[in-house]
Amino acid sequence: MGTRRWRVVAVGVVALLVASVAAAPGVGADTVWWTPVERPGRFSELALTADGRVMAFGPSHLGRVEVSLQSRNGQWGPPTVLLPGDGYSKVELVVGAHEGDTYVLWTAYSRAYNSSPIAGGARLRGNAWSSLPTQSISGELGDVAMGPDGSIVVVRATGQHDSQVMVTRFDGTSWSEPERLDTGDLSYHTVDVEVAADGSVVVAGTVLSDSQWVLHASVDRGHGWEAPRRLSDGGMGHLAMASTSSGEVVAVYSDRGELESSTLSAVTYADGVWSSPQVVVDAEGLNRPVLEVEPDGALTLGVVAVRPPQGSAAAGTLRVLWTRRVGGTWSPVAEAVRMPFGRGSSRELALAVGPDGTAALVVRLAAVEHGGNHTMMSVRPRGKGWLDPFETELGAGDPAVAVDGAGLVHVASSDHNSGMQYRVILVMPFSDVAPYAYYASAVVWAADLGLTTGVGGSDEFQPDRAITRAEAITALWRHAGRPGSRPSSFIDVPRAAFYTAAVDWAASTGLTTGVGGLNVFEPDRTITRAELLTLLWRSAGSPSAPAAGFTDVVPGGFYARAVDWARHEGITTGVGGTNRFEPDRNITRAEAFTFLFRAEMSGVAVASAVDPLDAMTPSRSFAVATRSDVGP
Repeated sequence: MGTRRWRVVAVGVVALLVASVAAAPGVGADTVWWTPVERPGRFSELALTADGRVMAFGPSHLGRVEVSLQSRNGQWGPPTVLLPGDGYSKVELVVGAHEGDTYVLWTAYSRAYNSSPIAGGARLRGNAWSSLPTQSISGELGDVAMGPDGSIVVVRATGQHDSQVMVTRFDGTSWSEPERLDTGDLSYHTVDVEVAADGSVVVAGTVLSDSQWVLHASVDRGHGWEAPRRLSDGGMGHLAMASTSSGEVVAVYSDRGELESSTLSAVTYADGVWSSPQVVVDAEGLNRPVLEVEPDGALTLGVVAVRPPQGSAAAGTLRVLWTRRVGGTWSPVAEAVRMPFGRGSSRELALAVGPDGTAALVVRLAAVEHGGNHTMMSVRPRGKGWLDPFETELGAGDPAVAVDGAGLVHVASSDHNSGMQYRVILVMPFSDVAPYAYYASAVVWAADLGLTTGVGGSDEFQPDRAITRAEAITALWRHAGRPGSRPSSFIDVPRAAFYTAAVDWAASTGLTTGVGGLNVFEPDRTITRAELLTLLWRSAGSPSAPAAGFTDVVPGGFYARAVDWARHEGITTGVGGTNRFEPDRNITRAEAFTFLFRAEMSGVAVASAVDPLDAMTPSRSFAVATRSDVGP
């Protein structure tokens, strides 16, 4: 997925961020930043497109499927109707990607008289949606999945006493005729489908046997359906399935206790063989499990566990439990969220894992304190533990969450009355950036765009360290979209350094011509405030501006016009509130990224690949910084 990029609106101050400090046990303090609440429309789901953009989609109250794309500068586009409203009362949606295209797939069922359930979808290529053919198929309850070759499989159960399972496939051009899965004397109540990496189609579902629901599954390995196989030892309830990049299909199901399930068990299909059931979570009051595939093929499993209020107590306890499956082994169960839970409270869980391994979960519940409803969440930054839970301030609608390639968390809550409420959350990736430092907003912005990462692979930004010429050029090059250029002729720039491509670009565009008229770049030398502003000024086109009036800027100096421009645009205002610029002082990393950030906000900044050149107006703002309590 591509890195999500946005612009920031200048509203008179630089620190335009809402900050919340979430102390995660064992991992130190992390700062959570978020955008103001937006209302993109009446949608229910969030997902990423194949090129990393965010889309909000889902069936509306009219029974039709609509989608809105978010541009790379953070603006929502007008809604596009993918499935016209024909009174569909049940719609299942799946998002898939193949060869750079994005697919929204669905099965839709209407209770209207003489109507047939349909399977279909739409494909996004670039910014244009096109409809896939539709196919009528029997059955009320079903699922849809996309295979690694882009094929689509739809499965449905008729839901009758003698329920049949129907399967149809789309090969990219046309649908096959629906086929009836031979289930013998089994009558399926619900069905789910996954396609393994080798193309095997796995259909699993619940069958009523001896007054309890039992998990059965059938597999088509390309030469016909195998006989259904019983997978659960006893009764079962909720089911979640996922296919991994290693070719496995993992099914996690809950048993069925008197009120809530008490265990989650997992079975795995690989190379034609099903594993024996393995208990992976054992806790009171388990709800529906949620299963997400991580970029490296690992799985993250989340589930809500509830202990209702006991006796006359006003509140019980709600926990969100999680475990990971890595290399075939499930990790010990851990707790991500714990909070009070009231009688009759609803609870829904949404879970997402981004391309960089950042995970996020959102849980909806009716609060027992203060009489309000809440949507709480937690984030697991890459390589860390879960942060303490915090309130999203999005109400208590159905939760939705997506994590993009930059580790940004997109979270939403939606209901039929108010539509979707949405905001973006970023966990500060650096342990040494204070929430209210003058440079904090600049670092958040730079981290969002991927302009800076932890120094030496660490989680430190090192704000007070002088920045080198290599680091400065690399930040400008990343901001410009990492363009390719012919090799430079500098004799002190190796061909495999982290900054090589950036120096090539800077030399080809005339941003640098060498130090002192020589054929050297001096990548490891620190850069002065005068030198960095000169690079920014040249990249902006070397515009003219009134004299800055700083007392220590020499008229006619190589940097004088750049400083004039920078003061005129508000990029620099003087050191410590004085009328001095200090041109010869080495610039710190904090100052360097603050200059670049202010240039971006000014609207005259460096030519950039962040947005199209004809859309340079900033469009996304963060709210004014405040501190919010977090934790249980």
